[in-house]
Amino acid sequence: MTTLERFLGVDAEAIESIIERKWEIWAEKKPALEMFDAQRLRESVDAADAEPKNQLFKALAALAAKGVGDDTEAAALLAWLLLPAAKKIVAEAGAARRTSGAKRAIYEDHPIAELVAAELFCECRLVGRRNAERVAATIAGQVRTKVLLAIGHVPAMKAHNTGMGELGVDVQGDMGERLNNLSGASAGLSAREELGEVLESAVADQVIDTEECRTLQALAQVCSQLPSRQLSGATPWGQAAAQALAKAQPGRSAYAIRRQALGAIGKLSRAAQLGAGAGMAIS
Repeated sequence: MTTLERFLGVDAEAIESIIERKWEIWAEKKPALEMFDAQRLRESVDAADAEPKNQLFKALAALAAKGVGDDTEAAALLAWLLLPAAKKIVAEAGAARRTSGAKRAIYEDHPIAELVAAELFCECRLVGRRNAERVAATIAGQVRTKVLLAIGHVPAMKAHNTGMGELGVDVQGDMGERLNNLSGASAGLSAREELGEVLESAVADQVIDTEECRTLQALAQVCSQLPSRQLSGATPWGQAAAQALAKAQPGRSAYAIRRQALGAIGKLSRAAQLGAGAGMAIS
């Protein structure tokens, strides 16, 4: 059993049991499963063309979707099939942690594989409700973004200037770097006003809610006022800014502020990656 399998709670034996009990039942509901050899599923999936493979992932995602199919064993199987991608995220996040410098994140000391496994299973339960066209890529993108943010590393988040029907076209640049530039201590008033416009546009597009917008704006303001000794590497979603805001807003903990900020940044990242609306195009 690999480390990821251990944190995910599945191994080859558990997967074999799930397939034996559920495959025929699932195949009656989702014909896409009939295109694969259940007895040699990993090999069968690896050998398949992209479209049949994507249809299998879509079928499992629909079966697993929280509040829809609601089958956690379908989620476990989908997560197990996506372990190769998860291993790459573990490697990337491990390298990012080693080079990130000071510990600033809530989950800085958690095992990377544990974070990846937890986010992977959650995304396998959620992706079926999003009607994603490319299931594996959507799950991997979400897991990567959330894990890197959780360990205090701002991932490269590509914003696309697209219509609602287009994906991945006309990349505008690194969104994470852009948000840092708009909100950092060296940013002028006009830059912070631009950040406000970006966030308000995201609220209008229902990417984030009003409270999340206010928190990010408040964190940006606090970050711009941090003493020089705290400023090195500080970001609006960093620990120093969250602690400073918690002192200014009695009743809110730095932990709660940090989690809300990370959640909002994750939503912004997803919208940017999927090109969801012109309001997310940051030039």
